[in-house]
Amino acid sequence: MYQDERLLEIKAYLKKHKRISINQMIDLFGISRDTARRDLVRLEDDDEIIRTRGGAKLVVPPLPPTVVDSQEQFQSLELRALAKSALSLIKSGDRLLLDRSITVQYLSHLLEIDDVLVLTNSIEQVNILSKNSHANVRLLGGLLDKRGKFLFGASLIEELNTSYVDDVIIGATGFTSAGLYHSSEEEAFVLKRMTECGDQVIVLVEDSIIGHKGYCRSIDLDVIDIVIFHNDPGKRYHELLKEHDIQIVIANANR
Repeated sequence: MYQDERLLEIKAYLKKHKRISINQMIDLFGISRDTARRDLVRLEDDDEIIRTRGGAKLVVPPLPPTVVDSQEQFQSLELRALAKSALSLIKSGDRLLLDRSITVQYLSHLLEIDDVLVLTNSIEQVNILSKNSHANVRLLGGLLDKRGKFLFGASLIEELNTSYVDDVIIGATGFTSAGLYHSSEEEAFVLKRMTECGDQVIVLVEDSIIGHKGYCRSIDLDVIDIVIFHNDPGKRYHELLKEHDIQIVIANANR
């Protein structure tokens, strides 16, 4: 089987099962481990998948602020609830450092607080905030990740070294007892440095990422001050976050 044919089969499998492991690929297609990895690299380069430890999962495209079908509407309501809870923690005159996550982009859409200064390395965030008459925006410089539309690299880190904000507000692709996970080493490195730039670190956590390990572990729980969940995460996470002196906010309880 040629690679292009195999990639179609892999995508068909992912549409049905959402995830695939390298071992499953070896069994299904009779290929070597190296060939399976090359297939995943190709699919990742085409933005078809997100690679995980030992395999891959199907990419779920980020949602726009307006959605049409019921599943998208549910997720939109979840993200909006998270964003509204984060908004309640911001006051006039605050300096914010925002990441590129879709959850935090929802916050930017709602950010109508006077005299707020927003620092970000996200091109999408700048596009959203350029229409906001309330916020002053500073785009941090660096190398452009064309797929993720965010900036990274040594010059960005140097700029972060001289930046100080009230709140660092970020999302994640995974949240476990070990901390936060993100989709690339570059992003994980930048976000780790971001958390050192503010009075408090606020994390917006979607229900779907709780207990999920993303591609790269990025941030330890010890540096987080507030976690905003959509629904109550359960006794285990209450006890865990209490051990790390982390405040829990339940967005659904505030609706």
